[in-house]
Amino acid sequence: IEINLEKQEINVGELKNYIEPNVINNVKTSPDMKDYRENRTTMVYYYKDKNGEFVLKINVSPEKYENTTGNNI
Repeated sequence: IEINLEKQEINVGELKNYIEPNVINNVKTSPDMKDYRENRTTMVYYYKDKNGEFVLKINVSPEKYENTTGNNI
């Protein structure tokens, strides 16, 4: 997934804190992700800057998306 900024403009910690809960929620609730959830698949999201340079990797394991307490991180 591409972020429309250059790597040096990105605070990776803030980005992760902002994006990860949304990604987990999408995996938990999206009908398109149902087969992945049923097969307990770990999804890995790679984020890169607008120049294609790696910025962040987010792993969404079954333990994260099957968690129903709301504390997913």
